Amino acid sequence: MSAIAYADFSCPMCYLASLRVDRLRATGRATPDWRAIEHRPRLPLTGLRLGPAAHRLRDRELAAVARLAESGEELPSGSPALLPHTGAAVVAYAEAVGAGVADQVRSLLFRAYWLEGDDIGDPEVLRHLLPPAFATGRATGDPVRDFGYAVTSQRGPVTTAAYRRIRDWQCDWLALGAPLALTLTTDDLTTDDLTTGAAALAALRTSPMEELRDAS
Repeated sequence: MSAIAYADFSCPMCYLASLRVDRLRATGRATPDWRAIEHRPRLPLTGLRLGPAAHRLRDRELAAVARLAESGEELPSGSPALLPHTGAAVVAYAEAVGAGVADQVRSLLFRAYWLEGDDIGDPEVLRHLLPPAFATGRATGDPVRDFGYAVTSQRGPVTTAAYRRIRDWQCDWLALGAPLALTLTTDDLTTDDLTTGAAALAALRTSPMEELRDAS
């Protein structure tokens, strides 16, 4: 069995989880199969501009996650004013998996939103952001390989393989019935080895498979 992490790019706990996965990779340890999902698929395609009260609530959520961070894990002091529709970001990541640049694009998307405040739900933003990462990959489709064109103007995937990944990731995550965006499980896709939220984040401090076995 191998571990699987489901995560949404607009979730602060998922951002911290991504930082932990980067640390595991840097030390040569096993990492989960990262699968991008949409936690709020009914948001407007252009995202949701947060009012003062909603923005304060979002900042408190980020601050609560920041208290779980360890040395070397730095989260921003405040949240972006826009809550993006993450569909286009999921598409970009799904294409990145096929191109062999999943880890680079995952980190790039999280940083673009949480550190730069970019609207990662906007295909035009992604067209400027992604080409350098895709240029190092092995994409077989000419638009993806040559131009980093991973998301259509309608926020859809370029390749059929990416479309299938997106569909399967979302369906599998929904089938688990997990209430939170950050979900850690195993590739048998049962709820026996399911952790979410802070427990999933804690499991990523070391080997996620070891933590899942200990919890079961």
